Amino acid sequence: MSKIKELEKTLDEQPSSKVFLQLARLLIEKDTSRAKEVLFQGLYYYPENLVARLLLAKLFYRDGWYNFSAREVAEVWLHTKSDTMKKLLLSFGEYGEKYFKRYSGQDVEKTDESILAEIDFDADISDAMIEFEDE
Repeated sequence: MSKIKELEKTLDEQPSSKVFLQLARLLIEKDTSRAKEVLFQGLYYYPENLVARLLLAKLFYRDGWYNFSAREVAEVWLHTKSDTMKKLLLSFGEYGEKYFKRYSGQDVEKTDESILAEIDFDADISDAMIEFEDE
């Protein structure tokens, strides 16, 4: 039995199993839709899992869903107040600023979201994951 099948079986039998993150990592290059489903399911049980949120942000970013990606980055920033995450969040332009202001308790004006700043998202996410991997 492949590792993916084995982990999927575990999740079928125990939906709250922490193996969801390992499975999502294996699926991320093969089946991004399934990887997102696995991350959603895992975050239902473990909303504080920062690495899962960063992986989900990465998948949203790849799909061009920048607002959703910024939201996940904002969730990580909210829990960590990390300078790395703040920088990444603000690199989303108005998407990031909106979440930064909202999560900082500031009023958020209704605006048209602008184009993102140039982001090396894979590298920035990898750096952030290293920071939170052991938590």
